[in-house]
Amino acid sequence: MIKRDLRTVKYMAYCLLYRDVTPKDVNMVIAFTVNCQPPASRHNGDLAKDQRAVRMLSNTTAISEAWMKLDGKLDLMYSEHEFVHWYVSEGMKESEFSEA
Repeated sequence: MIKRDLRTVKYMAYCLLYRDVTPKDVNMVIAFTVNCQPPASRHNGDLAKDQRAVRMLSNTTAISEAWMKLDGKLDLMYSEHEFVHWYVSEGMKESEFSEA
């Protein structure tokens, strides 16, 4: 998971998954799936039994910061030519790294 303040990101898509809620109760603009099974929990767990639950799956711009950080690390590794010899020994040309 990515730790980021979700108030500053933009949501591109999301889906709310409901349990024990009829589709007429849900706003028709929101994509939803109804599951009639009660939420599962561990036997003798400390969570209270609940008949209703909602889960949100979303695609946000928060991942872009993680990719930029990873891209910076990869650029640093390439500037020091780390691991390049493995690719060259397999037949890849070193100029293909700069093109990518």
